[in-house]
Amino acid sequence: MYEIWHSRTNNMMDWFDTAIEAESVIVDAIRDQGQSVLSDVYLVKVESNGDASPVAEGEAMLVAIKRLAAEERDQAAAGGGNRRVG
Repeated sequence: MYEIWHSRTNNMMDWFDTAIEAESVIVDAIRDQGQSVLSDVYLVKVESNGDASPVAEGEAMLVAIKRLAAEERDQAAAGGGNRRVG
């Protein structure tokens, strides 16, 4: 699972089961509001056991989420059944 957090308020803004879902929302937000929409947010990956780790913040989120979503798509195309989502 992936979460988007606001860095100034430290509030979770949204969460997604997959990187593909997160990528879609992040890309749409950039298209609608511009790259600056990422300036005060960061992306966290939450493992199935609840461990959380930061992935990227600000504009680096776009590069990171595109890479993670591509990995999910590749894994799904290669067999799909064991796709890791969290």
